[in-house]
Amino acid sequence: MHRPIFRRGLRAKYTAATRPAFTDSSPALTNLELAINIIERLADEWDWPPSAAAVVASGDAKIRSLRNSVHLLNVVALLAAVLGACAVLTCSVPNAHLVACAHLYLSIIYKIERNNGVSARHLLKVFVEAPYIARKSMLRDLWDHFFLPNLLHLKIWYTKEVEIIRGWGLEDGNQSIKGLRSGYNDPMNRCENLSVRFVLQGMA
Repeated sequence: MHRPIFRRGLRAKYTAATRPAFTDSSPALTNLELAINIIERLADEWDWPPSAAAVVASGDAKIRSLRNSVHLLNVVALLAAVLGACAVLTCSVPNAHLVACAHLYLSIIYKIERNNGVSARHLLKVFVEAPYIARKSMLRDLWDHFFLPNLLHLKIWYTKEVEIIRGWGLEDGNQSIKGLRSGYNDPMNRCENLSVRFVLQGMA
């Protein structure tokens, strides 16, 4: 987190996940933005990785800032549970994306505090809340190295089917591939979700 390039990468992932809301605002988006700004500022001010003693010695103001960011992110992380099926979008952004971003940054905060267990749980919850963007962009490396090897047979099947459809040269081939993609992503999301919940259960 101390490296500017890493922070820019995280910020880019957050921006991509909330892109429809560039010109809009809401309490959830405001909370996310405030929390991210706090985390980035503290990352600039602390040597990395900060020891527990360094965090304590940094003064009450920084500790309060860190706790405030946790509070802001927890409010967003509870968004889906509070709204339920009443609303799936906030400023045209899927609530699942907002919740996933909140868990991603909560993971970073607890990593700063050297609470690795809680940090890992929040990181895994990104996959639970938004499995597609988690594996495609937000946490692609973690997906590729940890989860994909167990689900590789699905990806191999999907790739072969796409090649077969394209080889037919049908006029509605793209539509067929679109339907196939949906048939691939849905079970992949379910398997991913089940795998993550299994890991989380083992960590409880």
